[in-house]
Amino acid sequence: WGNKYNIIVVTGGVFTEKTHTTIGNSGITVPKEFFKIIYAPNKGEMIGFFMPNEKLNAELISFIKTVDEIETITGTNYFESLPDELQKNLESQINMNFWRLSTLN
Repeated sequence: WGNKYNIIVVTGGVFTEKTHTTIGNSGITVPKEFFKIIYAPNKGEMIGFFMPNEKLNAELISFIKTVDEIETITGTNYFESLPDELQKNLESQINMNFWRLSTLN
């Protein structure tokens, strides 16, 4: 998508008591899940993914979430600078045809 569109990508681990472990002597925190939000501002499209931090054997399409769902899980509003109505529309729906998800593995 980055080769085709001007995109903004927000990604991160999900850190709550139930969603992380620690490794090593210094207790480095490792999330059990992470998210990725992709926004194509010039096209007015947004999509989110929420995945376990492990080798994936499922289709990418099975990890799709709306940005609203990801914001609820993480407790963060990632696009608060967008006008309220635009933010509401972009974050609550996914245009599967735009993202051409049927062609992804």
